Amino acid sequence: MIRKSLNGKIVSGRGRSQYDLNDLKFKLDDNLYPGSLNLVLNEPVILNGKNAAVVFDDGKRFLWEIKVDNIDSKVYAYRWKGTPLHIIELVSSKKLRNKNDILIIEIDNKLIRNTPLITKISWYIIWWRRQNWYYTNNIYKEVTDILLKPLVKMASQRNKWII
Repeated sequence: MIRKSLNGKIVSGRGRSQYDLNDLKFKLDDNLYPGSLNLVLNEPVILNGKNAAVVFDDGKRFLWEIKVDNIDSKVYAYRWKGTPLHIIELVSSKKLRNKNDILIIEIDNKLIRNTPLITKISWYIIWWRRQNWYYTNNIYKEVTDILLKPLVKMASQRNKWII
């Protein structure tokens, strides 16, 4: 199985996933550790929904099984429609946060779609050198959502890529 290694920076989130993930307790065999680990990747990555381990909320939210070093239980990458392509939230039955600021994850290549050039350009215009702003600057996100809507859509996880 060929995997792609991705580096991500661990950041504090907004505390919303704790409520979003309550639905998953019924869909997974594992009891999930409360909350999620927010990972800001260095590059845009499109996850292929056709190979998602779990699809829920009427096809708007997805989990893909991934590998994280030194974690012996299942770890899932969590994304929802509209998530910027550099954002992945991780959920597991184990506590994932450690003392490091950087985490390396491995994703099976069949879970990743090729990122079209127009999508990469859109992502760079909106998010390059501002990757953390998704969690730290609500004004930037709101303004770009309004003024640059077509670019934001191109630089986000979409149903077109999902199903």
